[in-house]
Amino acid sequence: MGAGRGGDYGNTPNKGGLVNNLLNLIEKYPLSDIGFFGTRGRKNRTEYRHISSDNPLETMRDFVSRAIIGAEIEPLENGHGFRARFSDGFELYVRESSASDQTPVIELWTKIKSRNAESIVEVTISKQHFKLRYQKNSFYPEQTI
Repeated sequence: MGAGRGGDYGNTPNKGGLVNNLLNLIEKYPLSDIGFFGTRGRKNRTEYRHISSDNPLETMRDFVSRAIIGAEIEPLENGHGFRARFSDGFELYVRESSASDQTPVIELWTKIKSRNAESIVEVTISKQHFKLRYQKNSFYPEQTI
């Protein structure tokens, strides 16, 4: 089952959680020591982040394809993207065009289910310790940041 306009995202056979995909994800998209992907955005809120590249849509698709392995995919009710639900309680909302500035955007909800960036989920994978927080990442062309 595919979901989201323009993306060929479907349910994947591995029924793992987001944490199982974290090492593959951070191989290309570094996670800060305090639990964020990307750099701080223009808004004066820590949880708004930017990831820049030459091709923001393709970069967002790559990020998502690395992240959603094993997730249950559901189209959003408004038809403008999809939600990936993971067995470990994380959720990733994906929209190829945001309502505010039409950039590709993802929103990562931790299992705490709070938009408070101070809510930290700590995980250990292969003896490596990581933090994850609620965050909203917009994907921008390099020159606009």
